[in-house]
Amino acid sequence: MIAHQGVYDLIELPTPQTYTPGSGIVSTRRTRMLKTTVPAFTAGLAAAGYGWEVSPDDNTPFAVVTTIESPELTTTWMLDGNDVEQQLWQLPKVRAMFELIPDLKTRAKIRHDIEALVRGEYTGDERKTVDSIKAEVTAAAIGNPQGPGIEPALPDVQGQINDIVDGLIASLVDGVEAFSTSSYVLRKTSIYPPTTNVSPGFAKSNELFSFNALVTEEPTIPLNLAGILSEIKGYWQKRTPQASQSTDGRWTYTVEYWWAANYDPFLYEANE
Repeated sequence: MIAHQGVYDLIELPTPQTYTPGSGIVSTRRTRMLKTTVPAFTAGLAAAGYGWEVSPDDNTPFAVVTTIESPELTTTWMLDGNDVEQQLWQLPKVRAMFELIPDLKTRAKIRHDIEALVRGEYTGDERKTVDSIKAEVTAAAIGNPQGPGIEPALPDVQGQINDIVDGLIASLVDGVEAFSTSSYVLRKTSIYPPTTNVSPGFAKSNELFSFNALVTEEPTIPLNLAGILSEIKGYWQKRTPQASQSTDGRWTYTVEYWWAANYDPFLYEANE
């Protein structure tokens, strides 16, 4: 029989690490101590927001306390719908029509003519009618029938230009200025203990990420969710993270990524 004498300090045991796609690398802290020390030690862990497990040794006065060393307590992901309103000029078929016109000055003139016609400024001016605007658009687009690849394509340039100009002007005259479109919001929520010194992650806010860049930036995205995201073509814009503290002292960090089919490189940077 082994006799234990004197005072025993806490003994840190080797720290194993595990990895899962959902939580990434997790270290577990294992501490050997006297059983009489366990209540105060675990109370401190609980106050800091950590979970623990005690493994007593029946044949000795010692026990091993296992603590999760991961900086966050939980991280969850959600893919949510996001219905947004966009200007009528951003309607895909309207954008497709204007993308057929490579000259920006001509595009601006045609938009000006449409808006002036809707405001009634061209009343009585036979040179500025709906038909004349259609002819103006067709003449500018006919030399570039393929456009730069904006979907949907316009195989019947003349017929579709007529339909688009008619519909656009009619909607604007009726006071329609926007349309609703469905989008996506990817949301990450992480809960941290009260004593955390982890930043909410403000770096790269407002930047856009391709799918490959997104899963590199956020390695805790579950595999099944990553599979869903891989089927959604486009980019994900990181919004500014939010941090809030609950009554028990724990911190909740939330960051959202808003989906966009395309982006303006003049306004934003994209991580490919």
